[in-house]
Amino acid sequence: MFYANGGGRCFIISVGLYPASAVGIKSDDIANGLAELEKEDEPTIILLPDAVSVDKGPYALQQTALGQCATLKDRVAICDLVKTTDFVAFDKEIANFRTSIGINDLKYGAAYGPWINANIQRQIWRRNLSLKRDGIGTDIQLESLTTDADILNLIRDIKLVEQASTSVINGVTAITGSADKTLDDSLQAALDAYRATNDASTAAQLVTALQQFTGLTLSVLQAIQSLNEQPDVAGSKFEIKKTIASYLKGSTLNNSITTLVSHSVLQGANAAAKTAAQKAADDAKTAADDAKTAADKAKTDADADPANAGLAVDAKAKADAKIAADQVKADADAYLAAITISSAAPIANVVQTGATLDATAKLLGFADGATLLKDVSQKAAVTAQYPATVDSLKKRADVIEGAAYFALTDALQMISSIQSSINEFEKSLNDTLLAAFGKFKELVNKGGEALNQLPPSGAVAGIYAKTDNERGVWKAPANVSLNAVISPMVKVSQTQQGAYNVDVNAGKSINIIRAFPGKGTLVWGARTLAGNDNEWRYVPVRRLFNFIEESVKKATEQFVFEPNDANTWVKMQSMIENFLTTLWRQGALQGVKPEHAFYVAVGLGKTMTALDILEGRMNLEIGLVAVRPAEFIILKFSHKMAES
Repeated sequence: MFYANGGGRCFIISVGLYPASAVGIKSDDIANGLAELEKEDEPTIILLPDAVSVDKGPYALQQTALGQCATLKDRVAICDLVKTTDFVAFDKEIANFRTSIGINDLKYGAAYGPWINANIQRQIWRRNLSLKRDGIGTDIQLESLTTDADILNLIRDIKLVEQASTSVINGVTAITGSADKTLDDSLQAALDAYRATNDASTAAQLVTALQQFTGLTLSVLQAIQSLNEQPDVAGSKFEIKKTIASYLKGSTLNNSITTLVSHSVLQGANAAAKTAAQKAADDAKTAADDAKTAADKAKTDADADPANAGLAVDAKAKADAKIAADQVKADADAYLAAITISSAAPIANVVQTGATLDATAKLLGFADGATLLKDVSQKAAVTAQYPATVDSLKKRADVIEGAAYFALTDALQMISSIQSSINEFEKSLNDTLLAAFGKFKELVNKGGEALNQLPPSGAVAGIYAKTDNERGVWKAPANVSLNAVISPMVKVSQTQQGAYNVDVNAGKSINIIRAFPGKGTLVWGARTLAGNDNEWRYVPVRRLFNFIEESVKKATEQFVFEPNDANTWVKMQSMIENFLTTLWRQGALQGVKPEHAFYVAVGLGKTMTALDILEGRMNLEIGLVAVRPAEFIILKFSHKMAES
């Protein structure tokens, strides 16, 4: 609403994530945001649209904002009222606001109401709707509102897609450990740690991370594939089956799975070689005579280790010889039995044997688990290129890191593609349901109307910014129509507005948002909360003084530590007078000539004493005659006697 009504550059202070629970926005979080805002020098307007959602009301936060404005003297606060939907409640809320806001620093704030019905396009899907039975609060299922078979099938398919989407989100969060982290961040950290040390512990972390990614990919595909089991819904304009088939038959996912398992084999060989090499080095330190024998024995042990290179060479030879399928399966099982995988991995079926592995293999396009493991064995045979010696450790590490990197890249690309497709499917299904199910469309429209009931501060701040750019801060931001607004939520008449515009008790004026026939919704008021103060009654007067005070303060900083004599005084006075003369010519100050509109005084005997000069003070005095808005145009009519 701020930008729709002419707003430009602004500061948005984040106070945290939107809460998933019913606790709502915390007052302390917004207060912390206000404290951060105090450190910024540029803002000239403060608004707290989310403060109206605080359980205890926005008033304490609004008081804090007013206090900050009074302290800094370079900004004003726009205050919202609590949401109301009828005139009686609106009248009570104004009374409550006037009582709760207090009496301090009122000249730095302005209040606006009632709330507005905005005209913003909202995208609401089935997952965003929560239906409750009126007066009871029990849940209502969307399916209970129709008996049409096609509509019911469509709702069922939407739920399946929603489940797939949720599984992606939950899976990603499970891997990263936080909603603030991305998949790239999580795996990059594992890769960095692995590259830094390349030891068994970091390698295990990397294997676990790769398993999580691959497992997430498989679980999401399985969730989407369940859509294939449902009959096609008439009117659906997407090809889920074709898309899933392209995922499953493509080489990307197959490579991710098989590379992951072969990576585990390679890492096992590397770890065994490092253990043997370390043993040889330790023996050499304590017994030089036995060093050669120990090293030879270490090499022999590593080469003969059945869990590593020997098995890889053996499996490759058997595969090349095209021995019977059951023998290939048995050798592959021996591989898996020799690999140590973290039990915490969420997708253990990637490295398990039996029916679960067969199911995974079929999902990937292999005939069975034995065929999958044969492919894995052939990839793992690359171990034979690097015997388990100290010289080949770096080469092994490079091969392992390469396998991990490509498995990571494939998994990331696959998850991204799946997530994008799920969103497309869900949008298409919801669009179809919206067109085919009138009750759903009615509910969506009602939900959109509720979301478009907004506090007016954002739109009003946009009006402030637009008026500043087009006319200047001295022009009242009133009698201006609001863009993207249908109507105020509560209609207020001219007579009713009088009591809100002028508060007979404490002068706390409320600027009313009103609807006018043929004109639209207008901001119809420009008073501060200090309505009884003739000097600070109007928003443009307060903001004009803020503008001039801040401008002069920044302009005079160049004179700090300059000689406190007549030469400096003349320079400073002429600079300020030129600035104020320009404003007078633009209409910001009232008077037929500059000396009627302002004065600037500085110097010994005018604003300073000899003691002031001795103590390093240079006092300036500036007087202004600010223009004030013509809030009331009073017309007088009388009878005139005939003269001819």
